[in-house]
Amino acid sequence: MLASCFEDKELHQKYSFIIGLESFLDIRRPGGGYDLTGKIQATNFLQKKGETVSGKPKIDPIIKLPTTTVFNILPAKLKKLSEIISEINKKSGTNFAEDKIVQYILRIMEGIQKSEKLKISAENNTEKDFSFAFFDEIKTVMMDEYDNHREFSKMILENEDIKKQTFGIFEKQIYEQLRQK
Repeated sequence: MLASCFEDKELHQKYSFIIGLESFLDIRRPGGGYDLTGKIQATNFLQKKGETVSGKPKIDPIIKLPTTTVFNILPAKLKKLSEIISEINKKSGTNFAEDKIVQYILRIMEGIQKSEKLKISAENNTEKDFSFAFFDEIKTVMMDEYDNHREFSKMILENEDIKKQTFGIFEKQIYEQLRQK
């Protein structure tokens, strides 16, 4: 466990609890539910009487969780993407599973949509100038997802033409979406 030094004792207790809890949670694969029975013990806590509320209490959320950004793909672009993946397989002698690569590309595009750097670029540049930032940001987002599809990622990162062919079909859509937000 990491050591910490806080003047606020309550904040220190919360920090210690979160660090302990974090070791049991796999946040990369959410939605599976977690069974923490017998894994974490909370000891040495004192209960203090707080406010007394009469009537129905007003409930406000303490934390607002971020919403997911879904990247929508039109059937024509999906067909074009499938053709590109098929062409890549033929030219390189690989056998990338089309459905897995499409999902991988869509995750990258979702990451691209969330990029504050690209949003600023879209707001302040022409579509032509935005192109440079778009393809540069693809590299950044791909590095976050690199372990999931190493061979495909390596091919994209090493070959600028394949990268532009694969992701170029989304460039205008991303540019327009980021300008509207």
